[in-house]
Amino acid sequence: LFVFLGVSLSSIFVNKDLNPILSTTLIIAGVLPSRVGLWVYDISVTQMFLETVPFPVRGQVGGTQTSFNALFGFLPLIFGMIYSDVQNFWILISGGYI
Repeated sequence: LFVFLGVSLSSIFVNKDLNPILSTTLIIAGVLPSRVGLWVYDISVTQMFLETVPFPVRGQVGGTQTSFNALFGFLPLIFGMIYSDVQNFWILISGGYI
């Protein structure tokens, strides 16, 4: 998973004036497989959740998980507003890698 994100991260070091297609290709080639890996990971976590969490507390655990998912889904929007300049896009990419 991190190998593919490393490919995406390397796109910020490519000179976009000399080869704009290469940097775009690196981002797409890195993000697509990492998203598929994340999707598979999410399915496996959901399966483990259903198998291990007792039925009476599933609502509480699921609600907490949903709250954290919403928080971490909201953080990229906030960082996108803070670092909205195109020259600072590398900060968003680097933060997504971490």
